[in-house]
Amino acid sequence: MGRSKKQHYYQKKPHGSHAGTRAKPHGLITGILRVNSRGAGMVETPEGTFVVSPNRIYEAMNGDTVQLRVLPGAHGEEQPHAAVTHVLDRATETFAARYEQAGSLRVLVALDDRLCHDFLIADDDRSPLVYDVEHGSFVSARILVYPTHKAPGIATIERKINAEEGPIMAIETVIASHDLATDFAQDVLTEAESLKLDLTQALAEPLRRDIRDRFLVTVDPDDARDFDDAVSLEVRKDGGWLLGVHIADVSAYVPWGSKIDLAARSRATSVYLADRVLPMLPEKLSCDLCSLVPNEDRLAMTVDLELDEQARVKTCECYPSIIRSHGRMRYGEVDALLEERAQNSAARGPFIGNVDLGAFFAGLNHVSKLRQRLRNERGAIEFVTSEMRVLLDDQKNPLDIVQRKSTQATQLIEEAMLMANEAVARRLLPTSPCAFRVHEPPHADTLQGSMPLLIELGVLPKELRPRFALGDPHAIQGVLDLVKDSPLEDLVSNILLRCMTRAVYEPLNAGHYGLGAEAYCHFTSPIRRYPDLVVHRCLKALMGVAGYKLTPEEKAELMPTICAHSSKMERTAAAASLESQNIMAAEYMQQYIGKSFAGTVVSVQPFGLFVRLDDFGVEGMLHMRDLSDGWLKHDAERHEISDAKGEHVWRLGQHIAVTVRSCDTFHGRIDLSLVQNARM
Repeated sequence: MGRSKKQHYYQKKPHGSHAGTRAKPHGLITGILRVNSRGAGMVETPEGTFVVSPNRIYEAMNGDTVQLRVLPGAHGEEQPHAAVTHVLDRATETFAARYEQAGSLRVLVALDDRLCHDFLIADDDRSPLVYDVEHGSFVSARILVYPTHKAPGIATIERKINAEEGPIMAIETVIASHDLATDFAQDVLTEAESLKLDLTQALAEPLRRDIRDRFLVTVDPDDARDFDDAVSLEVRKDGGWLLGVHIADVSAYVPWGSKIDLAARSRATSVYLADRVLPMLPEKLSCDLCSLVPNEDRLAMTVDLELDEQARVKTCECYPSIIRSHGRMRYGEVDALLEERAQNSAARGPFIGNVDLGAFFAGLNHVSKLRQRLRNERGAIEFVTSEMRVLLDDQKNPLDIVQRKSTQATQLIEEAMLMANEAVARRLLPTSPCAFRVHEPPHADTLQGSMPLLIELGVLPKELRPRFALGDPHAIQGVLDLVKDSPLEDLVSNILLRCMTRAVYEPLNAGHYGLGAEAYCHFTSPIRRYPDLVVHRCLKALMGVAGYKLTPEEKAELMPTICAHSSKMERTAAAASLESQNIMAAEYMQQYIGKSFAGTVVSVQPFGLFVRLDDFGVEGMLHMRDLSDGWLKHDAERHEISDAKGEHVWRLGQHIAVTVRSCDTFHGRIDLSLVQNARM
């Protein structure tokens, strides 16, 4: 059932409003409340981290932006305590629940115990009948009235959740809790099914070029379902290259204001969960018409970049095109080709037609290395990141856990996409507003707060400290270079990542600090990101393609809303994806309960340690109560926990041995215990 078909029995909150919140008072501390499974809360603020006991959370819920009143000398503990006084912004609008009925009383019991509140269903609400739910049914509910200290909250049922056992049910609750759209309305699907590729019409378009004779390929992960970008590379006689980045022309099928467009705008992004994909566009587009499958004609938007011998961009040309991918390559295959080429530079093949794939990707890799050097010179920061992914079998049971890291293959595609995104952003500057990708510099106090830890780890030399404190990207990169390929690399990269501000979409360009780019946008994934589709339309409007131009009034009205909503949905999608992976990871780790592993402390909190298991890349919780029977002290500045005598200290980055004690699949939690007298 599409969302447009859902029935609501109470008026929903207007978009952008914050029902159940109050005006911000003066003189109080603001932060985001994080509640644990026992009902206690924690709020990180610029003034420090505060503990909120369950009886001081009042009407707030997990994720809410709250105002705090600091409690003087609570319990004499090191960690300051506070009480919630006001809820400024609600984080939760929908949630998964168990429906319970006792006589005329109908209650929705939140499955996420961090929400702290149950909700009533109003007497005149017919949603239980409409969705055929009975006592014990699992449902997706929408909050109509938030709880206060005087009255309980009220919610209504939006859909029934199939009560499957195991992790699939848990992921259903993630979908419900984040209010993710699962199905397209029938009118959207009907509009999608009516679409087709009309080559005759495309060839008649004045600006569209037929470049099907150019050799180009797609390169993606093994499990990719849609292929929206392809690359080509030609060596120039002057020693430079012509790099082509070819992106699926979604805008040719999805005009402004169409039913598909409005559905995609609402979703704003595809959501990649552990067991499924919730696409931004119907499959007729994402997996068919706009997927650059091999040996099929496809409409594209092409960016041709003429590069000199140092891979500096000399010219950029953008135009609609007709392309044909000559092959689908996987990252592992490309890495193998590059490795073979590195060992034997005279090696030839394999071939597609008369094109030597080894030579083709060696050329792309050479351009990639040159581009990395140029970006580093201008102040781009290269963070080391790894991504934990759970592999599933055909029945959606976890098979293995892998850690995806950057390789030469992923990097050469990334560099090509970065060049195209930056080139398009520069072209669009005169047409502002649009959907630019903006990343502001980190706040000075955040950087300065990380310095004691980095100094203690021995990775922030004296000569870098003044520039580091001012946010000089070369100094930050200098720290990363010092720990490259060392045991501290992941830890230091994560510490510095936490210092960074979050990149967002904005209607006006303000540069991208992390990439060292004066202007940047997302252009290369219009199948799965709505801002990319907006950028395609703005680019076509700049070229003079008929049917894509908005009036200045339309742009001024649409762009801020689109950018803000897309930024919000990007965060939502990332959170849901991580939660679903954690659920499957906990299910997989069930088989290792009682087994011991080496791990690294990746976070130190007042309630314990988060430890990443070296063999799997998953994180588990080592609670304070399991570290020692005696009194323990949490030092927030030094990121450590120690006993009263200082004989035992657990700190960030430390290697320890832990045992998998229990796994809570439903909540995606892994609890650990300490292997006594064993430190790695």
